[in-house]
Amino acid sequence: MQTPQPTWDDIRWLREEWGGEFMVKGIMRVDDAKAAVDAGATAISVSNHGGNNLDGTPASIRVLPAVADAVGDQVEVLMDGGIRR
Repeated sequence: MQTPQPTWDDIRWLREEWGGEFMVKGIMRVDDAKAAVDAGATAISVSNHGGNNLDGTPASIRVLPAVADAVGDQVEVLMDGGIRR
């Protein structure tokens, strides 16, 4: 909980270091989906990281359509997480 979250610059650096496929997990917003594509992701995973521990976190299935529409066919879109919450 006290470790700083990675930045998009960190993600870009990791992408440059890794020559293979590169998925970013934990995407729950359209702007983050677009940022992941801009950072070089080849896939994104719509996931709330077990957000059932946070009352205000939407279920992954609720944000999936908007995220998928935002990135189109630029990257593969997967979903990880709950359907109900």
